[in-house]
Amino acid sequence: MAEEEPLLLCYNKGCGQSYKASENTETSCRFHPGDHFFHDAYKGWTCCNRKTVDFTEFLNMKGCAYSLHSNVKPPEVEKSTELIDDILDATPAQPAYKPMERPPLDSPMIVMTKELSDSLKKQTFTIAPSINGNAEEIKVEIVPGVTQCVNKGCKVIYQGPETDLEVCNHHPGVPIFHEGLKFWSCCQKRTTEFEVFMNQKGCTTGTHLWIKPKENTHDQGGAKVVKCRYDWHQTGSHVLFYVFAKKFDPNRSDVRVNGVKLAVEVYFPEEDGYYREEWILAGIVTPEDCSVQMTPMKLEIKLKKAEPVNWKQLALPKEQQISKTEEIKNEYSVGVDPLDLSDL
Repeated sequence: MAEEEPLLLCYNKGCGQSYKASENTETSCRFHPGDHFFHDAYKGWTCCNRKTVDFTEFLNMKGCAYSLHSNVKPPEVEKSTELIDDILDATPAQPAYKPMERPPLDSPMIVMTKELSDSLKKQTFTIAPSINGNAEEIKVEIVPGVTQCVNKGCKVIYQGPETDLEVCNHHPGVPIFHEGLKFWSCCQKRTTEFEVFMNQKGCTTGTHLWIKPKENTHDQGGAKVVKCRYDWHQTGSHVLFYVFAKKFDPNRSDVRVNGVKLAVEVYFPEEDGYYREEWILAGIVTPEDCSVQMTPMKLEIKLKKAEPVNWKQLALPKEQQISKTEEIKNEYSVGVDPLDLSDL
């Protein structure tokens, strides 16, 4: 009878699991590559810059990196028994990890080298012929009992002039679907249930709007504006950003980046229009180590983190162009906010 393979204990920081050597892979161990710190009643890890005042919560912090399990016990640090009390009471003069200074927002932008998939290289592009003449204006009638308010999140039906006197509760932001969560950008109340999301009460009050205003489909330069959906996720070392686009011309599309800003421009020949967007990144990236791969369905942008920290969000609000390290650090060092579904 064959002997059962013994279990080994992993000594990587934050892991502590038992494992079999034959089942050990590069993603088996989730651990903290940095050191832990205890400072001003806070406890945390330098590698992911998360901290808490609760010791149990500190012990339960999941690792921010993946690797092989290791049963090599780290060497113990010898401590003098006479100084144990002093060591326990002492606080380090400086944290073990010092955040980087954010580069200036107006730093030169680097154009990423484009890597095209084979299927995209074979794709041909045609420009749709322009249509001369003005289209007839479509008149929209407001019908009592039928017409619904077009403000996002409002479900009020027009009943007559008295409905205009009611308060309209709506969401001025846009819906966001990210990693299973659904929420509005304006109030950030998150849920995993689509029905709960759809029934979430608006966070802003105003007046009802019965006819959707005509959108301006051209930018300031006169080019037609094309909308695209995007999404992102992160690993310990990279932020993976996706712009979903079809029938775009890679030769007239570019992705530019500096240490704290990302700019994407995608050209669509059939519409003779552009998708143009910029993001002020929540963290810092290394521009020369960033890359973009283009396929017929999307742009896959790989951003190399300059610091081994967890980003709480992809980008900061555009009006919040902050350069101070301590202010920016607070944006992504606290961790993910818990779901607040009590008021939905």
